[in-house]
Amino acid sequence: MKTTYKNFRDFKKQTNLTDKELAESFVFPSKLSKSKQETLHKKISEFRKKRISQMSSEERLKAGLRRLKYSMEEFIRSENNSGKYSFSFFLNEYLSVTKRKENQLSEEINVRDLRPLLQNKRKPSDAIIKRLALHSNNFIPALIWYKISEKQKEFKFIDTDLWKSSEIKNIKKTLNIG
Repeated sequence: MKTTYKNFRDFKKQTNLTDKELAESFVFPSKLSKSKQETLHKKISEFRKKRISQMSSEERLKAGLRRLKYSMEEFIRSENNSGKYSFSFFLNEYLSVTKRKENQLSEEINVRDLRPLLQNKRKPSDAIIKRLALHSNNFIPALIWYKISEKQKEFKFIDTDLWKSSEIKNIKKTLNIG
């Protein structure tokens, strides 16, 4: 049940929270003018740029890997396939985050040619999945790489338009139910 309050004083009275507890527990919406919003956005953007410029290369790498890992986990949890994400998409992102060229990563994980994986023309082997995990010092575990590959298969499998039309010709009789 969602309770609404007319104003802050009503809320404070009914919740019996101190000012400090309220400040620590909630983010209250503020009504800023467009110009103040723009100014605030600029200040936040400047702060972020300054903070990023002060980060060491290791901190930037960890932040990029963390962002990539969260994106991968979000894809694994997703129920809808936008078609944008695939193993090759995340492998390309990994190259970008680690600032590696295709041939450099190939050499580092002892794989002859990554191009088919990067172009989504080949499925990754278990060995490649394990090597990617080891390459990231297990920052992105093998299980996440594996689940990405399996999620891609799952989306392909449930896309009924792809397999239904090709397999229906093999069915001689169907069950007569609702």
